[in-house]
This record gives sequence, C-alpha cells and structure tokens, in this order.
Amino acid sequence: MALIVVPCPRAHCEQVLISGLRHVRVEGPPEWEEFPDSPDERFIDVKFKSSKNKSERALVVQQQDVKQRWDVTINGKPIGRLRIDENDMRVYFPVPANVVREGENVLRVEQAVQRNSMTDDVRIGNIRLLDRKVEDVLSEASCELTIVDAGSGKSLPSRITVINSDGALQSVAASSGDNLAVRPGIIYTSNGSARFGLPAGSYTVFAGRGFEYSVDRIEITLTPGQSIQRTLKLVREVDTEGLVACDTHVHTLTHSGHGDATVEERMITLAAEGIEMPIATDHNAHVDHRPFARQANVSQYFTPVIGNEVTSRIGHVNL
Repeated sequence: MALIVVPCPRAHCEQVLISGLRHVRVEGPPEWEEFPDSPDERFIDVKFKSSKNKSERALVVQQQDVKQRWDVTINGKPIGRLRIDENDMRVYFPVPANVVREGENVLRVEQAVQRNSMTDDVRIGNIRLLDRKVEDVLSEASCELTIVDAGSGKSLPSRITVINSDGALQSVAASSGDNLAVRPGIIYTSNGSARFGLPAGSYTVFAGRGFEYSVDRIEITLTPGQSIQRTLKLVREVDTEGLVACDTHVHTLTHSGHGDATVEERMITLAAEGIEMPIATDHNAHVDHRPFARQANVSQYFTPVIGNEVTSRIGHVNL
C-alpha cells in the first residue's frame, strides 16, 4: 500500500518517505530460511507530496542483502540502482532538478526481473528526501585519519570502516583515486592517510589491516562545519616470519569485465589488506600487476604473480 507523506514546510529540511525497514521480494520462495514465506511488499511504492525541485535533491536509502539489480525511480524517471552488496548500508542518490513535481509524486524501488534473475530477499527502508545536493549532505563535516603501526609509529596501508548510529555502513564524501579506494562506509588507504566528509551525526570508525594486525576504533560525533583529526594505532598481533599472505584468485573490472574494482583500486586494497603475493587471474588474459603497483606507489608491499583464468566450455581453469 502506498504511503502518503505531507510536504515539508521549511526551505532546507527532509521528508521521511519510509520509516524502518521493509522485507521486499518480487516473487518466488524465500531465498533463505531466515526470511518469511511472504514478504512485506513485492516492491517499494510510496506516494508523497512535495514542491517542485528546481535544483538537485538527495534521496537517502538504507539497504540490506542486495544481490540482484534493483532500480530506483521517481515519477517513472530513473534515479539510480541499489548497490549490489549484502552489507547493511546507507546510500545516497542525486535527484536531478525538475524530477519531483509540485503536488503528488511516486517513489518506486523494484527488482529488475531479467531472464537470469534469481530470487532476492532484501530489506529496504529509512528512506528520506533531503532538500540539498548529495555532495552538500555528505560534506557537512570532515574527518582526517592517520593509521600507524603502534610499535614503529610509521603509517600503514589499511582499511577504514565507518558505521553510523543505525549500525549501517555510512557513505562518505570521498572518491577513489590517488591513495584511496572508496565504497559506501569503506575506505582503503595505500599510505595510511584518509580525509573524507560525513553528514553531521555520531559514528564508530574502525581501522584494520588484514588478519595479522589488531583493529582500532574510535567513537566520533560531528556537528555541521566541524573538522576533526584522529590517529588510530594497529598492533602486529601475529608473527608471520617465513610465511607469505597469498590471494590466488584476483580479478579486476578493468581486465575481467566483472566485479567493481578497477585494477588501480585493486592495488590499493591489496596493500591495505596485507596481501603479499597476489596472483592475477583475469579471464583469458595474462595481466602483470607490477606497473600498476608502481604507479600506485605500493610495490614495496607485495610481489605480484601473472596468472590466467582460462574460460572454456567445460569450466574455468586457473593457471
């Protein structure tokens, strides 16, 4: 059943289109036993009243357990797609000018059922429409982090995870490039430094580096316009002298055409997770990661191996 939402009376404010999470499945039996036989909805369909948006607005959605394509539209116009990611995360979509009409509007989130589509039980909700650009919302405050080795004090490549007060991964104002590889709530840094924006609010921030290091965490509360600096310290917990940390099956979007990590991003994540011998296994291609590692200034952290995932009619063979 559609939900009617009254318009927001103030100039800069938010409209809550859905409060809480809804279990959504377009058709078929439950994907897992943990899901009920019958979902709350087959798709999200919300009617709301608003004023016409003369400039970009931000649509905020919390999503969980998304493994198939889900399209987001307002008044039948594409706004974006949910991220194909099983994690609990808060994502943001720019709503272009003139998409929201004066009066009644319709928000719809629906799985794109295709020939090879599978049953996808998801939870979607806590949807808000903000009267500001996405960039402005995510840049209300800023955070600069430095991750160091607790023993030597030297900076470490690492993974940073940002969790909001709802327990979901929080999208940040930062982009992949230079020393960062960025996803909602997750920032990989190749040199131990990261600067990013966040909406005002309270967060738990974690830093780690693979299985050999400890995890450090901090609790932060940010107000609009605030900028903070923090240092997190990681302890080398496991002595791995004489051993090598391997990933024997490394793909990239650049050379395999699937996944979402470019080869440049992959160099950063390998260093940040402490992988010391990655083996490239892109499909039907011999890929040498060494020039990409040098370009990213991370060649000191791992020794790449050239491999190939040969794709044939009888299966995929890794060499």
